[in-house]
Order: sequence, then C-alpha cells, then structure tokens
Amino acid sequence: MLKEKKKLRIYLLALIVVLLAAVVLVICFVSAPAKEAPPAATPRPTQPVLVREKPVSQIIVEKQEISIEEIKSGLNDMGTLLTAEYYFTDVISNSKMKTLDLEPLFSIPLGITESSYVVSYDGVVTAGVDFSAIRLARDEEKNVVTVLMPAAQIVGVDVDPQSFHLYSEKTGLGNPISLSDYNDDLVKLEQTAELKATERGLLDRASENARQIVYNFVSGLVDTARWSIEIKGA
Repeated sequence: MLKEKKKLRIYLLALIVVLLAAVVLVICFVSAPAKEAPPAATPRPTQPVLVREKPVSQIIVEKQEISIEEIKSGLNDMGTLLTAEYYFTDVISNSKMKTLDLEPLFSIPLGITESSYVVSYDGVVTAGVDFSAIRLARDEEKNVVTVLMPAAQIVGVDVDPQSFHLYSEKTGLGNPISLSDYNDDLVKLEQTAELKATERGLLDRASENARQIVYNFVSGLVDTARWSIEIKGA
C-alpha cells in the first residue's frame, strides 16, 4: 500500500513538471516579438538614357558651272539642223511649138507641131540653222548669257520621183518631148516651191524652232536661277 502511494506521488510530480514546462513554453511563445517580414524588393532605378544629337552640316549640291566654250562646242557639234519643213504638190504644164519651113512646097498648120504635157509632183522644202556658226557671250555683271544665232536658210528641195503623175501628153509633128524638157521643168518646180515656202513663213518657223532648241540646250547646262538667257540674231 505504501509502495503504490509512492508511485502515485512520482506520477503526479512528473505531470506537474510537464504542465509547468508547457506553461513556460506557451508564455515564451506569446511574449516573443513577431518576426518582421523581409522588405519588398524595390526595382533599382535605371539611369536615364541621354540621346546626344550630333549636328549634321547641311549638304548643298551646287550645279557644276559649265564654261561658255563647252556650251558653244556642244551647239557647234550639231552642225546644220533641219528645224522646219514645207510639203507641197505642184502641177507642171508645158507646151511648146516648132516652126517647120517647108515653103514653097506646101504649108503645115502651126498647131500640128505643138507638144504639151501636164504632170504633178510631190515634194518637201526643208529649212534649218547652221549651229556651227552660233556664238555665245557671258556678261558677269548682268548675269546674262547671250546666244548669237545665224539666220535660217533653205537647206534643200526634194521632189519625190515616185509621186510623178501624168495627166495628159501630146507629141507634135517633128517636136517630140525629151527628157531635158522634164528636167528643165523640175528645176523651175523646185524654184517655185522654195519661193512659196518662204512666202508662207518656212524660214520664220525654222528660226523659232531653232531658238527653242538652243534655249533648252543652254538652260540645261547653266544655273537658270542665276543666269538669264538671251537669244539674238535669229
């Protein structure tokens, strides 16, 4: 009996020790300061990017100055330019008589020896300017380029032989039509066509067209913002 009481006291004492230890642990846990959470990571500020603009010098491309001699040489190399044409169709009418002296044997009616023909031709009259005779001058003070042009002239009269058209032909007694008759009339035809072309302003048109060609050529080689172009003589 005494032995059992002794065991009971040991169990109670052990229980009390355990309870006291538990109480001490609870008190220590409650009274301990709360552990602070680690501070949130803040992004590291980046250094501002500085854009340094390098000044770029303005590039000015100036038109290369062409000398007057170079311009003149370019024009002179063109030679004679055909700058206007006049197309024509002309009719040639020719009649010739031949006298036959057969008296006193017998007389022949005058009309029996008459030869005649009527033909037509097409052709063209061309006019132009001799560019090899062009002269240039430059006035530095007034900034003027002056072009001296020769007058326009008739360059040629071309008759198309394929255009020949015979309307009528009559050969008289002893008075045949020869090749020289046609050739003589062709010469007259060319002279007439040249005269008509001139009267109808062919040379004026040739000069004006040549002036435009020269102006376009020169203005393409000089700085027209600086130089003015004057064309004279045509």
